[in-house]
Amino acid sequence: MKEQMRGAASALFFSGIVLAYLYFFHPAILGTDYTEAEENVADNGILLELEETITELETLNQSLENDRQVLEEEIRRLEDNRETTNQTEEYNPPLIHAMLEISPGETSSVISERLFDLQIIDSRNAFEAELNEHNRADRIQTGSFFLTSDMDNEDIIETITNP
Repeated sequence: MKEQMRGAASALFFSGIVLAYLYFFHPAILGTDYTEAEENVADNGILLELEETITELETLNQSLENDRQVLEEEIRRLEDNRETTNQTEEYNPPLIHAMLEISPGETSSVISERLFDLQIIDSRNAFEAELNEHNRADRIQTGSFFLTSDMDNEDIIETITNP
């Protein structure tokens, strides 16, 4: 009987060692994994922070989306206004008045250059071509001539070639 007691005690001792080993080194087997529970609590805290951050980002995204829609509507409205304005109004450059002094011996190219610089004509070459086309380059008069930017080339030629 003494031997049976020693065998039972040895079995209990050995069982205790196995249980202690499993408890400390493999707690998941016994269902007592406290480190996993602690990690879950930490993960839940991180998850809560992530969920709050996601909620804040979604709110910010919605706000930015609303702002984008407002800006797109404003752009469309401005483009519509610009198209309407372009359709109803022609661009009229300001009217320019100038006094042209022609001295004796000035050539038609010098005069056309001065008219272009005064913004009375749009093209030096077109003005000279029209002047030469009508054989009036030699009939340019000396003196002072009042010209405006709304005069066409023919009106200007008529003004500076008639005495």
